[in-house]
Amino acid sequence: MTAILQDVCTEAYADEELRPLLLDAPTVMGVESIEVDTLNIRIVARTLPGKQFEVGRQMRARIADAL
Repeated sequence: MTAILQDVCTEAYADEELRPLLLDAPTVMGVESIEVDTLNIRIVARTLPGKQFEVGRQMRARIADAL
């Protein structure tokens, strides 16, 4: 799963629409928590000021499509 997420991060940084909003490539940090029905994995993406919500929405959509 980490490889899939890393691919999503690489593709997002290469995207012409999303790249101008990012300061550097998003990074998969690893598993944050595991519960009975939930697995949280932290991904860090440094963005331009005020663009974190737009980037977050696009990253979540890309991750949902990939998984």
